[in-house]
Amino acid sequence: MRRMGEIAFHLFALLIVGYFLLPVVIAVMMSFTPSRFLSLPTTTWSLKWYIAFFDDPRWVDGLRNSLIVAGLSIVLSLFVGMTAAVAFTRYKFRGLAGLYTISLTPVFTPAVIIAMALLAVAYKWGLEGGYLIIAIGHSLWAIPLVIMILRISLEELDRSIEEAARGMGASSWRTFREVVLPLVAPSVLVGALFAFIISINEFIMALFLGSAETETLPRIIYPTLRYSLTPLVAAASGVLMLLTVLVLLVSARLMNLRTLVEHNRAD
Repeated sequence: MRRMGEIAFHLFALLIVGYFLLPVVIAVMMSFTPSRFLSLPTTTWSLKWYIAFFDDPRWVDGLRNSLIVAGLSIVLSLFVGMTAAVAFTRYKFRGLAGLYTISLTPVFTPAVIIAMALLAVAYKWGLEGGYLIIAIGHSLWAIPLVIMILRISLEELDRSIEEAARGMGASSWRTFREVVLPLVAPSVLVGALFAFIISINEFIMALFLGSAETETLPRIIYPTLRYSLTPLVAAASGVLMLLTVLVLLVSARLMNLRTLVEHNRAD
């Protein structure tokens, strides 16, 4: 009876995963169609639309812009997120819990509201249409994740290691750079990868804050899909999915590595 329950639970879990993955699988499959219209390949599979994607300067520029914005988002997210995580774990002050809660609010704020606010900031500071303002918008969603990941890692560290380094004459910055940072490096990389995934797939911020010169790949996909049902859109989606899956696999590998390091340290 217990065995049957476990089988039923696993089947239900597979159905849930399949439900969420099915649209993605169908979109990727359509990118291999030889037809000029969006359709599933039947007898013949083709790479013609991926070739067309990389032959079209607009799509290649969109991919390049997405990678530039994602790179800036990673830098901003790690700098702000790590600084905040250190403050939340190494300093005790009144209002700490409230400030930590506030730092997580961008995750629960609608993208349109954030984009409208940043649009006003962009015009005031002369950042309209640039890579930086789009990256700032993306990083507002990534920073809370970085804070949560690094806060957990910093809280799990043995404080006696830092105290020993300080006792041997190391400054606070040197202790952080040479002792703390190497120990939390896997978590830092995971935070960077999450920031990359959020940025590379985001559309609304890029729509509000970008320009024709800085339009990202998701921003190009939307109007093309709306007015032209070409498999080239599916190929572009396939490129984004490939980048996302690769980053997720690397992230999972780093999380396993972090767990292994912690087990070895405990032994």
